Amino acid sequence: MQTPEQHAEFKAAYDSYVDARSRYEKELLAIFRREKELSEETVHRLAAETVAAHKRFGKAAAPFTGGREIPG
Repeated sequence: MQTPEQHAEFKAAYDSYVDARSRYEKELLAIFRREKELSEETVHRLAAETVAAHKRFGKAAAPFTGGREIPG
C-alpha cells in the first residue's frame, strides 16, 4: 500500500514530467515549422529538464511498480 506522501510525490513528479516534455515538444515543433529559429542552448536545456523530470518520475513510480523504477 502506498502512503499519501508517496502518492503526492508520484503525482507531482508525473505532472512535472508531462509539463517538461510538452515544453520540449512545442519548442521542437515551432522550430520544425520555422516559427522559431533554432537555439541549440534552449533545445539542450529543455531536453535536460525533460530527462531530469523523467528520472524523478521513474523513481517516484517505484512504490507503485513493486519497487522497480521506471527505466529511462
